[in-house]
Amino acid sequence: MLFDGNYYPAKVRAERGDRRVFTASVGRAGRGVEGARKAAVHEATRHCIANFGTSTIEWKGAREGQEGPVYTRSGDRVSVSGTCTIWR
Repeated sequence: MLFDGNYYPAKVRAERGDRRVFTASVGRAGRGVEGARKAAVHEATRHCIANFGTSTIEWKGAREGQEGPVYTRSGDRVSVSGTCTIWR
């Protein structure tokens, strides 16, 4: 899938003990940081829907009342971390 006209290869790493806790990251952020951010959030949402049937995510590092994730950038990668929220 393209974001802002660019392809950003994505992957998700989840914790072994609790797959709800994850980090989604994308490469090639140098092609456009905004597109990379969108791609990272998309990959995070895909992970939660595919594994838990929900698109609700509690973003790691987000302040109370803050909408959306906290992005981290390392070199040419943009990442977001969070926990898939399962309603019971």
